[in-house]
Amino acid sequence: MTIRLENISKRFQKHWVFREINFCFSTGNIYAITGKNGSGKSTLLQIISGFLSPNSGSVQYMSDTDIIISSDEIFEYVSLVSPEMELYDEMNLEEIIDFHFSFKKMQNDFNRTKIIELLNFTSHLQKPIKSFSTGMKQKLKLALGFYASAPVLLLDEPISNLDDTAITWYLEQLQKFTAGRLVIIASNQWVEKEMCRGGEVGL
Repeated sequence: MTIRLENISKRFQKHWVFREINFCFSTGNIYAITGKNGSGKSTLLQIISGFLSPNSGSVQYMSDTDIIISSDEIFEYVSLVSPEMELYDEMNLEEIIDFHFSFKKMQNDFNRTKIIELLNFTSHLQKPIKSFSTGMKQKLKLALGFYASAPVLLLDEPISNLDDTAITWYLEQLQKFTAGRLVIIASNQWVEKEMCRGGEVGL
């Protein structure tokens, strides 16, 4: 899959967040979006995902078979993990996994049990999500992204709220479950940036 940004500009009211961003992302690579706080990393990631529209410029999506994908169809191709991603607090772990994958396909040979084992959350099956720590919720969000079959994975500040053990887990999943996918990470953390050998969009 290829995602091409052409002269992307975004403003909120009279404030321009960024102007005329040009870049091309392609399958099989991990990319970084970097910049200071408030520079628009999350905004650009949401534009790439199709959740936001730019004020000017265009985002072009093309499949590996050179078929153009419309912005209305891009949802099924993208998994986005972000601080704004909501988890239904009243659901338990099994319910939230079943709910999420009722509208996103899992990777081949995956099921709910395997996901829970990879998370090491087997002792939390019946606990409501509202009882999870912030770090546990972030780890769960990442798992929902990693284990989906979507060819594009967008990660917004993925290691926020993770302790050292969870960061190690995250880096292992990033290596194991992103082959053949297009991955874009919005982050300034060096531990992630060194994984992003596809290139960098600096804001």
